[in-house]
Formats: sequence, structure tokens, C-alpha cells
Amino acid sequence: MSQAFVVGQMTVKQPEKWAQYRSQVLATLLPFGGELVFRG
Repeated sequence: MSQAFVVGQMTVKQPEKWAQYRSQVLATLLPFGGELVFRG
């Protein structure tokens, strides 16, 4: 299987919605063997 990395930069304008989104990200990666390498 190939590897891929996604790099991005965002400006959060609605912290409540960002927190909701952020709490669900890992669940979308795990079924595919993905992992969160870095988040700052």
C-alpha cells in the first residue's frame, strides 16, 4: 500500500465547530490504517 501525507494550514473562525470536527478526525483515519503524525 502507498503512503501519503497531508499538510495544511487553517485559520479557525468558529472554535466550537472546529472542536467538533477535530474530535471526529481520528475515526475517519483508523479504518484505513491511518494515523495522525502531528497536530499543532
